[in-house]
Amino acid sequence: MLLIRDNIINSKLSYIRIFIPVTLTVLLFIAARFMIFIPAVEKDLIEQKKLMISELVYSVYNVVEYFHDLELQGLLSTCDAKEQALEQVRKIRYGPENKDYFWINDLYPNMIMHPYTPYLENTSLVDYKDPNGKKLFVEFVRKVEAEGEGYVDYIWQWKDNSEKLVPKLSFVKGFKPWEWIIGTGIYLEDVDKEIDNIIKKQNYSALVIVLFMSIISLFVIKQNLGLERKHQAANEQLAVSENKYKTIFENTGSAMALIENDMTISLINSEFEILSGLSKEDIENKLSFPDFFEQEYVEEMIDFHRLRRTDPGLAPEKYESLFIDKDSNLKNVWLTVEMIPNTDKSILSILDITQRKKSEKALQYRLDIEKLLTNISTYFVTLSDEELDSGLNYALRSIGRFTKVDRSYIFLTSENGKNVNNTHEWCTKGIESQRNNLKNISIDSIPWWFKNLENHGIIYAPVVHNLPLDAKKEKNMLLDKGIKSVLAVPLFNGNELMGFMGFDSVKEYKYWKNEDIDLLKAISEIIAKAIQQKKTEEEKLKLEAQLFHAQKMESIGRLAGGIAHDFNNILTSTMGYAELLKMKFDDLSTIEGQAVDVILSGSQKAGHLTKQLLSFSRNDLYRPASLDINNLLKDCVKVSEKIFDKSIEINFILDPKLKRVMADQNQIDQVFTNLLINARDAMPDKGEITISTENFETDFGDSELPADLKSGNYVKIIIKDSGIGIPENIQEKIFEPFFTTKAVGKGTGLGLSMVYGIIKKHNGLIMVESKPSSGTAFTIYLPVSKKNPPVSNEKQTLYKGNSTLLVVDDEANQRSLSKSLLTQLGYKVLTAGNGREATEVYKGNKNNIDLIILDLIMPDMSGKEAFEEMKRINPNVKVILMSGYSQNGKAEEAINLGAIDFLQKPFRLHEISKAIRKALSN
Repeated sequence: MLLIRDNIINSKLSYIRIFIPVTLTVLLFIAARFMIFIPAVEKDLIEQKKLMISELVYSVYNVVEYFHDLELQGLLSTCDAKEQALEQVRKIRYGPENKDYFWINDLYPNMIMHPYTPYLENTSLVDYKDPNGKKLFVEFVRKVEAEGEGYVDYIWQWKDNSEKLVPKLSFVKGFKPWEWIIGTGIYLEDVDKEIDNIIKKQNYSALVIVLFMSIISLFVIKQNLGLERKHQAANEQLAVSENKYKTIFENTGSAMALIENDMTISLINSEFEILSGLSKEDIENKLSFPDFFEQEYVEEMIDFHRLRRTDPGLAPEKYESLFIDKDSNLKNVWLTVEMIPNTDKSILSILDITQRKKSEKALQYRLDIEKLLTNISTYFVTLSDEELDSGLNYALRSIGRFTKVDRSYIFLTSENGKNVNNTHEWCTKGIESQRNNLKNISIDSIPWWFKNLENHGIIYAPVVHNLPLDAKKEKNMLLDKGIKSVLAVPLFNGNELMGFMGFDSVKEYKYWKNEDIDLLKAISEIIAKAIQQKKTEEEKLKLEAQLFHAQKMESIGRLAGGIAHDFNNILTSTMGYAELLKMKFDDLSTIEGQAVDVILSGSQKAGHLTKQLLSFSRNDLYRPASLDINNLLKDCVKVSEKIFDKSIEINFILDPKLKRVMADQNQIDQVFTNLLINARDAMPDKGEITISTENFETDFGDSELPADLKSGNYVKIIIKDSGIGIPENIQEKIFEPFFTTKAVGKGTGLGLSMVYGIIKKHNGLIMVESKPSSGTAFTIYLPVSKKNPPVSNEKQTLYKGNSTLLVVDDEANQRSLSKSLLTQLGYKVLTAGNGREATEVYKGNKNNIDLIILDLIMPDMSGKEAFEEMKRINPNVKVILMSGYSQNGKAEEAINLGAIDFLQKPFRLHEISKAIRKALSN
């Protein structure tokens, strides 16, 4: 009986020894599951989601802050900055269905922006409640005012489904400058689903373990094994428990590792294998966790590992790091590390956030692109035309650094459209500039390049060696400069190709992103508009300068004409009385005869000077004739050579088929004589004058000629010397009267102004091109003659007569002088002091007066008006006009009315005698 009892006792003891460990193991497993793993997983997932939405809100906060910075810089108004910020945030989506969003309300609270409930925008949310009665937007304001940011839970509609209401946890952050609250949230239903999936997997595993442990326990009890077999069964049961424990470990959904006190990794799950690329056999009990992290993080991680075991409060449970897999790939990871209670072991959970980081980086890169584009665009808007070059250099530098190229540059086509020049360039440190090497490149030498650009295409060659056969010339040119990769974007003004913006990579091959190329296209449009605006402004200023110059010359011309008028009247009196004296003292051997001759000679020279003034003012009478410019130039040279030094060589390059021009021979002769004398004075020692002529035809809009030269056929004359040249700063003044660089007594300053006036009067153009020490070239354009009127060469003779003349002049001494001179010639002379008096005299003596000599410029009634009145009295009245100058073409108008001739004061006695004989014979 004792034996039986002992056996029973032993059986019970065996049962107890087996049952208790098994039961404890099951309870421990269940407890660990519910007390450690499930809460840890749930807590970890919630924390990850909370961290995610807080980081996303911070990203959007940065977007809003960026536009606020543009407002502070004055680049955007407050309204525009807010509007662009809202539009940017409204478009941002995330989440597995890409439906999660951000909203913005203010502190009052009013809804500013909500993608899925736009009907709430611009409305007050003070009384807005969720189904539980929570004033959620008021809670947002309280949270932000108290803490600046934080989490709030409430009930809200399900994403874009307004009929479904679910719990939601949101993170809100205040933006003080605009009193905005930025928020986004997670739907707890999404989190619960993820947790349920994890727990469901764990429940299956736990059920299997419990059932398995129960079967083993019953089997061991039923068989009543011996103590050794019971002990062995217990060990086997423990092994099974550990395996099942590992099953749970395997199904957490993130990479996990068990870390020993010495940092050795004793256990990993399959997710860790996937993350690292190594097998369990390669890792467990062989490698330590610092082996998997970037070196710069290792020392800090080791300190955390030690603190976690000595002073846990100082070691963070969660932090970010860089994980290294077996192929040395770096992965952004989020680490969660917790100690296993009552052990020196820790559990490491690793969440791969590489993709999220890439998305954030891509978003930031896009924002940086938009910021760069905004900065450049704003920079050019505020730029003056004078600052364009510095603006283009700034843009090239900014783009070059942003896109990490070695060289960025701008090429612009020449005005004739045949060449291209490197006008602006930026190079990174150590890269040689090519700006001075790439000037006047013929477009014909790079045909493939420009064909693509003209078709609005871009040139993109990540490997220059791979350019097509058609681009052989371009390929050789690029390789010669050591360029490995190149990208070029055209610059257009409408459909006109202005040039291109290019980017070189010299150190290494470069492959461009699509968004970078889009950025360059946008910037190229900004730059093209800025360049065209400057060109337009320059053209405008050029035209304004030409107009101002013409107006100035016209004003000076009027002044010169007025001076000439008064001076000619004085000279007419002087020469007239000298003529009277000459009749009495005509012997040049006497003192009296010599004095009279000197007076006449001096008066004639002074008269020549006033003619120069009249030529400049274009108020002298224009007497055109059909001229052969080649012959006229040769005649001028023959006369001028007498005053030239023998060391000056004169060369002709004359077109034998040169067309004739309609011009005043005396005036054109003055032009050539003045230019030849100036050329002589510019070569004090020795030199060479080259005179060339050619036929020239210009079309409307020729950019190389001023706008006031009309299209048509011209004779082009160039008089070029090899003299000292004209400084650039005075070239625009040389045609002004009285401006001279010659010494006192060497020049009057009227020569070139007279030349300018004559050429202008002939509807022509004169241009100067000169550089110091390189000579000067005057280029003249004269319109080709359309008809060939006869040229008169009558001999000058003194004529007498006995006809009755009426002399009309407002100057009393002029009337008296004219009467004396004409009386000496045998004429009967009547006089009148003004136009009205002349009209009255003519009314009473029209049948006796044979000819009227009428001054053109008189007060009250002008000579022209008096002539018109006399024609009404007698349509056949004969009139000779005279004047100190012909104001605004009045002489031509009077001649067109029927005047027989015009005399330019001062004139000699033989000139007026010939005019009278001609008029009376007509």
